[in-house]
Amino acid sequence: MNLKNPVWEIMNTDLISISSDTKLEKIKEIFKSNSFHHLLVKDENDQLKGIISIADLDRANLLPVQVGKLLAMHIMTISVTTITPDTLIEKALDLFLNNRFRALPVVDESGKAVGILTPIDLMQTLVNEGSFSIE
Repeated sequence: MNLKNPVWEIMNTDLISISSDTKLEKIKEIFKSNSFHHLLVKDENDQLKGIISIADLDRANLLPVQVGKLLAMHIMTISVTTITPDTLIEKALDLFLNNRFRALPVVDESGKAVGILTPIDLMQTLVNEGSFSIE
């Protein structure tokens, strides 16, 4: 993997997203039926509003409120560090290492969510390229 390449070459663009008024039960269903750990929260114009991790969902289950009343807006992280498709892989790697992020939403110049990058994407690229093998 060339760390000077842009993240658009390796980011995941197969996004499932929700709105901020999505109920917690629906969020649980989405996580249960998919093999990812982060869910983007977008508005009607695909603008990123937040992110929900599986850990956020686990913490929400511990809250002393009726689960049926919780919405995405109640458990999502609002202050999200994002990158653009042209961000260099080395910059994304630096963000992961220095901030312990587990996901970086990728947004275009207008703030529209167009992808997501995780450390797993980086590792998968290494394995696929033969730079690293798992035996």
